Amino acid sequence: MVLLVSSDSTITLVEEALSQIRRVLDQPFGTGNQIRIMPNAPAGAGCTIGTTLH
Repeated sequence: MVLLVSSDSTITLVEEALSQIRRVLDQPFGTGNQIRIMPNAPAGAGCTIGTTLH
């Protein structure tokens, strides 16, 4: 489990969810984007459920 602290709250992630987020951000479409995830960020089929890129 990994804890990420933001200005709003503490986010608790399991390793698989963190791995999925890293894989998305490593893709060409993820370059330079901000990522927003739900506080509990459950792992999904290829990306965490509720993730958005902006």
